[in-house]
Amino acid sequence: MTTVRIFGGGIAGLTVAHELACREGFEVIVHEPRADFGGKARSQFHGGLPGEHGFRFFPGWYLHVTDVLRRIPRDAAATQRERSLRGYPEAESVVSRLREVRSTLTFNRDQAPQSVLQIPKSIGEIGEFLQGFQWLVEGLDASQRLQVLQHIGLKLFLFYSTPPWLRAARFDQLSLAEFLGAESLPKAVQQSLKTVPRALVAMDADGGSAHTFLNASLLNLAPAWRHELPRDRILRGPTSRTWIEPWVASLRALGVRFEQGDAGQAERLIVENGQVAAVVARSGARWQADVTVLALPVGPLQKLVRDSALSAAQGEEFAPIAQLDLARQTSEMVGLQLFLDQPLTTQPGHLFFADSQYGLTAISQLEVWDDEFVQPLAERGVRGLLSIDITQWRSDPFGGHPPRFKLPIEIETGDELRALVVKQVSEYRLASGAPLLQEASVVAHHVDDDIDLASEENRSALLVHPPGTWSRRPPAKSSVAGLFFASDFVKNPADLATMEGACSAGKLAARAIVELHAPAAPEVRVHELLEELEPPWLREQQHGFEALVQALGSFERASRAVDLLLDAGDETFEALRALERAPERLAESFRVAGLVRLPGVSLLSQLQHGISKLGARVLRRLAPSTYRSPETDLERVSKRLRRVSAALAAIR
Repeated sequence: MTTVRIFGGGIAGLTVAHELACREGFEVIVHEPRADFGGKARSQFHGGLPGEHGFRFFPGWYLHVTDVLRRIPRDAAATQRERSLRGYPEAESVVSRLREVRSTLTFNRDQAPQSVLQIPKSIGEIGEFLQGFQWLVEGLDASQRLQVLQHIGLKLFLFYSTPPWLRAARFDQLSLAEFLGAESLPKAVQQSLKTVPRALVAMDADGGSAHTFLNASLLNLAPAWRHELPRDRILRGPTSRTWIEPWVASLRALGVRFEQGDAGQAERLIVENGQVAAVVARSGARWQADVTVLALPVGPLQKLVRDSALSAAQGEEFAPIAQLDLARQTSEMVGLQLFLDQPLTTQPGHLFFADSQYGLTAISQLEVWDDEFVQPLAERGVRGLLSIDITQWRSDPFGGHPPRFKLPIEIETGDELRALVVKQVSEYRLASGAPLLQEASVVAHHVDDDIDLASEENRSALLVHPPGTWSRRPPAKSSVAGLFFASDFVKNPADLATMEGACSAGKLAARAIVELHAPAAPEVRVHELLEELEPPWLREQQHGFEALVQALGSFERASRAVDLLLDAGDETFEALRALERAPERLAESFRVAGLVRLPGVSLLSQLQHGISKLGARVLRRLAPSTYRSPETDLERVSKRLRRVSAALAAIR
């Protein structure tokens, strides 16, 4: 029996526990200092009211999370090891707690709200979907719009024409703004790039990696060509009630043990002779195991590595963790719930406040929750629940000096934060002209427990991905024998600080543990999300583009060539074909009795060329490895041009 101790009871840690517990041969113990499991995903109940770190949503590309949900029974009494491995019938599993949503309702202060289709799943929906990109060219005339779309379209072509496994090397060193050449775009577009990306992934275009943002953007669209995938889904109740609590109960039924409080807090890692000797807990206990898994957020992980004096001597992955700049690598994306005495008259799904200073996004929860969760709130006079994510904490994205509203990072109380958020949301109106929210209707509120506004401490700071950080993130298996990492900070297929990132990282760790300690057990499947979910036609385009890279000798030359060729259009392709044929014709003209006959060239010039050719022949005989024949040179150029032309034709 292999003893496994997992430090961290969030999504990643529980995923590792699940994968090991439903396979024979593992004794699993999960350590968690908090009273509740689930990490950032857990619900936070106060006075019977459900709060959250932030609202939960499940895009169609969340393959790892969806797989786990299918393998958790709604009723822990029905837990079976085989079904926890293979899956329960949908109606009996937690996946039935998800509800698909279709659209996002986008608000601007001076406009009626617009319902934007998240993902098209038929030809008839494409027009509706494209309306959601109006923000990109808002306020521009027709000529400017065309230039912006051509410019950004070319950049996206270069990115998505690169195979997924090469993108980090080519694009992770660039921010989204740098890659798109944002400084050359109109001011209105630059402004949109400051706000929209941050609302989606907590990164702005200046501080977030182009590699991370553009990969995630493509994955979000996967249901458009993978029709078996849903657009997006929302839980039908509080996260802990619908998901985390049934999960923990099922894990207990599978034999997983849990240590909480001071016994669950790892303070120091003792490494001897290249392996983990023990983990010292805050309680003073020295926990020993065959396998130790650190399923910790990036901040606590860094503290543990530093306090344990782990360095490059133990493994090359430890120094980057210890040296990590948390101020640059993490960001605030904090939840605020507003409990209302009247229902919100919006559509089920996401709300996006495009021009809010605080970068607000939200979900009107009670419109999608099941009655078993709505009724207890109604009995307390709560008939509406707006769950809001606040994404702009440290600056005004619109450049206000001073900003119109006090920056959230300067606010010291939850009451003041609620008041300023309510004031912003109250400025938005429904299609009827009525205000979306009236301040008098707010009867209670909840601010994420993990942020201390007075001290500015954020115990659940969100991982973000500045340029150049992918190569510095650790793999699931460390250099220390028996030590594994599992958190969204680990290199994982999702590459995003999400439940899917945590879950896929947990599966990577579990797969490595199973391969090492139970090789005969069923494999832990980890999806290569980009390779699996990118559209087939994109793979063909990538093949052609890489042929162009090989023909020209570097990615930089290929990207420049595509820039010039696509800018010129069909005329360039015709010119390239003519250029391809020209060297063959020129080479043929040299094969005439030692002299050259070229149409339109004087006899004297032809004679001069013939003498030069004769001298070249003499030199070639004296030093054949140095002086190559003009025919060979021309044939070589011709062959290369044919390769370039074929590569361009493949990606055209």
